[in-house]
Amino acid sequence: MILKPFKKNIDGDLSVGKLIGMLIFVVVAMALLPTVVDAVDSGVENTTGTAAALIPLVTIFYVIGVLVAVIGFAIHETGGITRRP
Repeated sequence: MILKPFKKNIDGDLSVGKLIGMLIFVVVAMALLPTVVDAVDSGVENTTGTAAALIPLVTIFYVIGVLVAVIGFAIHETGGITRRP
């Protein structure tokens, strides 16, 4: 039997350490959400025109970015959407 230490793991294992790391990421990201909302609110007060219309979208994109990161991490760590035998 030949050992291949650098062989890609296709088992789709999601270890507890990686899961805890992702949980910490989500907690920190959601703890920073009020700061982002405050910055967006102060930005809206100081701008006019198109910028005033687009700045409130920063909060939505922040939350969407966190969700995409978590879903992407889960798909990557579990071996993708389809599993091969």
